[in-house]
Amino acid sequence: MPPPIIKKLNRVRGHVEDGRPTLFFSVNPNSRRGKWVFFRPDQVPEFDGEVGWFECEKLGGRGGWRVVRQVEKPSWER
Repeated sequence: MPPPIIKKLNRVRGHVEDGRPTLFFSVNPNSRRGKWVFFRPDQVPEFDGEVGWFECEKLGGRGGWRVVRQVEKPSWER
């Protein structure tokens, strides 16, 4: 399995058809052709603010990603 990668998760709020509020988290791709990845609230540890940095690992095959733990904002990020 590949080593964990640091990703910035964005808190996203929306509404479903019946008007109920929803909450989920997204990782936007690093390129235009990249694929957005979404996580349900039960897949992400609680954090303050609208953005958080997390260690994620890619699951084998088409398994997607798994959030491992929250980390400090990387020094390379503005």
